[in-house]
Formats: sequence, structure tokens, C-alpha cells
Amino acid sequence: MARSPGHQKWPQHKVREQPVSDSVQVRASEESIATSREAIQVSEDSHPDRYYLPREDVRMAML
Repeated sequence: MARSPGHQKWPQHKVREQPVSDSVQVRASEESIATSREAIQVSEDSHPDRYYLPREDVRMAML
């Protein structure tokens, strides 16, 4: 499989993803927007961690 142009330019750059073992809750103004036990944490060099939650765990009407 060919490597992407970005990887060819910065081969030391890493993006890691791993399941979160705890429950993740997203809140805004004390209101629960999402709660999930199926979240994925994405860590990328020099960037803040990000969390991805399944759509069915998000109260889409609150967005």
C-alpha cells in the first residue's frame, strides 16, 4: 500500500487511536450532550487529544 503524501513528507508524525476504558460525558452549560462507553481517543503529535463518540450516544437535537 502506498503511503500518503503527508506521511512521505513527515514520516515521524504519529496519530494514535485507542478505545477509552471509562465512560465519556460531554456537557455544555450543565446539560449533558452525550455519554458513551464506546469513545475513541485520538492522540496526534503536538495536538490536543480528541474524542470520537458514536452518533447514537449523542443527543443530536442539542447540537
